[in-house]
Amino acid sequence: MSNAACDLAEASAPCDPRPDVYGAHRVAVARLRPRRPIVGLSHHRIAVQQMALEWGVTPVLMPPSNDVEDLWSRSLESALASGMIDAGDRVVLTAGTAVNLPGSTNVIKVDVA
Repeated sequence: MSNAACDLAEASAPCDPRPDVYGAHRVAVARLRPRRPIVGLSHHRIAVQQMALEWGVTPVLMPPSNDVEDLWSRSLESALASGMIDAGDRVVLTAGTAVNLPGSTNVIKVDVA
């Protein structure tokens, strides 16, 4: 999943925001050393602090989400508010349809902010 998301971001997106509960997916992506910026999003302050230690990851605290559609929109809103992306940028999002369940990443979405 990490490799596919990085390949998509390299081919089509200036930024790669990734909502995550505890930041584990971000670690896997950061190890691939993509050229595109990685925005690590979480609603857990500790996870955001841990992501700050990862190479190439800009951590952003976001509000919690109840479902995957809410997660997509809050992720884009948080990334826009952080200044890491601009309106109209194409972004690659990864998340799990089982929101707030660690290890459930099963969706890659290319979207426009």
